Amino acid sequence: MQALRHAFVVVNSKWKLPIIVALRAGTRHFRGLECSVAGISTKLLAKELKELEAHQLIVRTVRVPRPARGGGLPRAAVRALAQPRH
Repeated sequence: MQALRHAFVVVNSKWKLPIIVALRAGTRHFRGLECSVAGISTKLLAKELKELEAHQLIVRTVRVPRPARGGGLPRAAVRALAQPRH
């Protein structure tokens, strides 16, 4: 019974339950959560997520951004530019 009380205390806010529902529905990124939970501010969402993480109800995963694709020169062109001209 005490575990159930603790769970209610942790989730007892206006935003935590909608955040958990959005996560269960498949939303995985911060911006996606921001769009899924209508009316929540960026600052409040971050605060609520930190609290859920502190209570070990969610796990935060930081993804390293991939380098941008395209827009650069092909490797052959880079090699040609790197060779000295006589």
